[in-house]
Amino acid sequence: EKSASSSLQQETLDAHTDRFSGVGEKYNSGRPSVPEGVRSLVFDLVSYLAKDGKLGTVVDVGCGTGLSTFPWVSVANKVIGIDPTQDMLTQATKSQQSQNIQNVEFKIGYSHQTNLPPNSIDVITASQSLHWMDIPLTCQEAHRILKPYGAFVSIDYDSPVTIFGFYEAVDIVHKFRVELNHRGDQKGAYQSVIRGDKNQHLEKIRNSGQFRATGEGCYSERQEWKDDVEGVAGRLIGWVTSLGLTQTALKRNVTSVEEIEEVRGRVKESILRTAKDLGIDVEGERVWQICWFYRIRYGIK
Repeated sequence: EKSASSSLQQETLDAHTDRFSGVGEKYNSGRPSVPEGVRSLVFDLVSYLAKDGKLGTVVDVGCGTGLSTFPWVSVANKVIGIDPTQDMLTQATKSQQSQNIQNVEFKIGYSHQTNLPPNSIDVITASQSLHWMDIPLTCQEAHRILKPYGAFVSIDYDSPVTIFGFYEAVDIVHKFRVELNHRGDQKGAYQSVIRGDKNQHLEKIRNSGQFRATGEGCYSERQEWKDDVEGVAGRLIGWVTSLGLTQTALKRNVTSVEEIEEVRGRVKESILRTAKDLGIDVEGERVWQICWFYRIRYGIK
């Protein structure tokens, strides 16, 4: 059996790769990793394939810097991260070496063309990445390489993060992202970039006809940030600058570093204003309660 060939134009594939080139470090520091709770849910989907508490092989397509790959190392004998962007994989390899992880392999490739043997994989994950992929052909490739009753799983988080109480600051970042999207479309800056609608992931997985069953679930992950106001504003701006949209906007003069810094200032001002209104002491370092909301869509071969 051979891997599928993509119906996406090579220009589009190149544009998707280019938008994440040169941002591996920003991506690694600005994005959340897959939480243990999400990993456990996915593991439970295919726990019948595990032997001695471990799966055979897990593949993470669109793996980026490995944030969604490394959580699998403790519950799988082998983990393979696949991404088309060398800069991302360079960062992933650095992280692997610094943690001395032996059972992970990173390789250049596409989700629809993995060059992996048929019927060999327990789980395939696409974490915060399926919207960049050719979903019908990715599902076709997943069916080819998955073991019977193996799972193809899309993992997405609702963005940006929720910071309890400080909703306006988060909304400033969200509105900036929406504005970049609108402004870029008006200027024709994103013509070669095709981005799917995450809300259609389950429907597209189901309509691919490659799976005996499909479904979805939700998960929330509460965390704590220990930081000062400047640091929290930096985290929010770090997230938005890690987005492929923002990087394309910078490269195509839709926005500028100066504008992003202006947004950072407004975020900081909003945090201070909200803290004053609510009578919250934000002088110096403190603990901020935050939450990520995840959506999981899956298909069982």
